[in-house]
Amino acid sequence: MPAWVSNRRGLLAVALSVLMASHAGPGAAQTSDLVSRTAFRVCADPANDPMSMENGSGYENALAELIASKLELPVRYEWYPMATGFIRNTLKAGKCDVVMGYAQGHELVLNTNHYMVSTYVLVVPEESALAGVTQLSDPQLEGRVLGVVAGSPPANHMARYGLIGKAKPYQLVVDRRYDSPTVNMLNDLDAGEIEAAVIWGPIAGPLVKRDHPGLKVIPLLNEAEFPKLFYRITMGGAAGREGLAAQAQFADPPQPGRDRRDPCRGRRAAGHRHGRRAARGRAVKRALAAVVGLLPALALAQVPEPEGYRMDHYRAPVPETLAGAAVVGPEEAHALWETGETAFIDVLPQAPKPANLPEGTIWRDTPRDSIAGAIWLPNVGYGAIAEVTARYFRDGLAAATGDDLAHPVLFFCLDDCWMSWNAAKRALEYGYETVYWLPEGTDGWSFFDYPLERVSPHPGHP
Repeated sequence: MPAWVSNRRGLLAVALSVLMASHAGPGAAQTSDLVSRTAFRVCADPANDPMSMENGSGYENALAELIASKLELPVRYEWYPMATGFIRNTLKAGKCDVVMGYAQGHELVLNTNHYMVSTYVLVVPEESALAGVTQLSDPQLEGRVLGVVAGSPPANHMARYGLIGKAKPYQLVVDRRYDSPTVNMLNDLDAGEIEAAVIWGPIAGPLVKRDHPGLKVIPLLNEAEFPKLFYRITMGGAAGREGLAAQAQFADPPQPGRDRRDPCRGRRAAGHRHGRRAARGRAVKRALAAVVGLLPALALAQVPEPEGYRMDHYRAPVPETLAGAAVVGPEEAHALWETGETAFIDVLPQAPKPANLPEGTIWRDTPRDSIAGAIWLPNVGYGAIAEVTARYFRDGLAAATGDDLAHPVLFFCLDDCWMSWNAAKRALEYGYETVYWLPEGTDGWSFFDYPLERVSPHPGHP
């Protein structure tokens, strides 16, 4: 096992021990949901350096070994190139139980709770004039020769900004035992055949650190247009089969008395819920992220708090912290909601009616389904707000809390939404003493089947 993995083994072991503490006994008791009870069966690409390798050197190999050790099972691989037919010929064919790395929400697999958030990156020579570029819309990229994997999400952005004409494309679907677009791109960058490369971060980062010391990796965290360039990475199991990923093995079992709203929730949890404990989920994500070796150069899932407010690109990865506030997950938020002692404040923005609509056009505001009982204060989470909006925010908070600065308040929006971070920070500056922030917002809340209701903006919305 590589040194960079073994040095962090203790951290992962602690996190997994916490996550699996609810399982009674080792071995068979912990693997009752696996298709195979004699091995931890993993589907993997045999030559997807640095993620998975047949010789065991990839970081996904290391993850598989560590998790298998907690299950007290050996790892057994089903090798198949990560190309067309990968899931069909491995996971769906019942030859294995889990894929170690898969984007959350993909219909081909059933996802566990995500263990890291990653992004595409721009790779440039350290001494290049492009070393300060952080967005594909930067004018400094105009006229430059960029390398990009054809058909990947960044290619859409490059086309939007007029960068595709001179770009050098690299194949998306290849058998990596014989060809590697990432290796080819980095070699071309070293040779000066391209001036920058746009690559998937978890592949580019380790390869740059290991083989290309003269290159710099820049996370593309500020792209506001569709498609997004950052993704939550999970382990994936076979949809429709109760394998390890389908059962979300790193979770507490359903508990009597907690699922009273729906008698079927316990059964649905086996196939459709990530985890029972938000705090434990955050712990394992941090631990697994460390083991994966998310390099400092990638800044993956390690978004720093800005000194002031976030001023733009409000749908992007958010920090893990908010100084002065308590960060909670959906289940912790639900526990607060059940007590009825915390005011829930939704700050999702509401699009204004366009001023140039033709006469007679019917305009309907987009409906908002929010956490039941929440007060919706639209547009108060921008980095800079007008005095009339600030007054609306203060008045709304006063109405929600009885004008009591000691009354607990919880802010939310959508997942990866800086609006809620800004609003919570602003409430702290207003003097509120107990502030909670729910980064997952209504996306995380609804994932756990917690109650939503249709809401309208709080009266007085400017």
